[in-house]
Amino acid sequence: MAKKKFGGKMRPARILLARTGRFVDLSRSKEDLWQEVIDGNESNANSGVSKQGIKIERVRKLVDKKHKDVKKKKARARLADRLKKVAQKKQKASLDAKQKIANLVQRFRNGERIDLETEIMEFDSRPQKALKELIGENLDLKTLSLHLDELKHMENDHGENGTSNRDMRDIKDYQDIIDIITDFDEPPKLGLDKKGNIDLSKKYMDKDNKPSPKVAFKKSINGVKRLAILAISNNKKKRARLITSYKGNKK
Repeated sequence: MAKKKFGGKMRPARILLARTGRFVDLSRSKEDLWQEVIDGNESNANSGVSKQGIKIERVRKLVDKKHKDVKKKKARARLADRLKKVAQKKQKASLDAKQKIANLVQRFRNGERIDLETEIMEFDSRPQKALKELIGENLDLKTLSLHLDELKHMENDHGENGTSNRDMRDIKDYQDIIDIITDFDEPPKLGLDKKGNIDLSKKYMDKDNKPSPKVAFKKSINGVKRLAILAISNNKKKRARLITSYKGNKK
């Protein structure tokens, strides 16, 4: 008997309808199956055994139920497959971004020449949605970039020989930035200056030539609160800019 695989188990592709003594192939349309039952019922009636038959409506309900069950299992399998592919795509994008920022920092530390501004990752849908909820506007950001000036600042202040601390002394500390932004623990918040006003980046302007607000993303990694500060705006290049990253207090 032909078999199909559902949910990891082997089950017959045909079912035996209760009390009819006949197999029904579920790969056929419901209309064909119903007609077959009708024809069979009429045949039984002609042979004088109609009292032993079952009502066509019962068979229809049974066929409907079996078809719905099969459709549900197929739908769940398709959904699981789509979710798996999405997760794999996100994982690959994350690994690619981490490798890109690691190479950038290593080249800088080696004294090699690097571009003035480098795109380090595609902007994920999760931070995109969170920013829209924060500022009430869809910025449609496509990428996150790191300017050479910001990299110099992080290295001077937080790098291997940082003047403030050594929060970013390891290459992995830079790679963690990707997780902070894409897998944050709490919704991002607007940065505030010393006067309590929204902190603005005058270096990165929006399409109306106005300063971009700074936004803080937070995530706990190995029990330590990590922050990444971005400048975000509806600029023509549709880029978010990484301003800095550092560690907070241990939880």
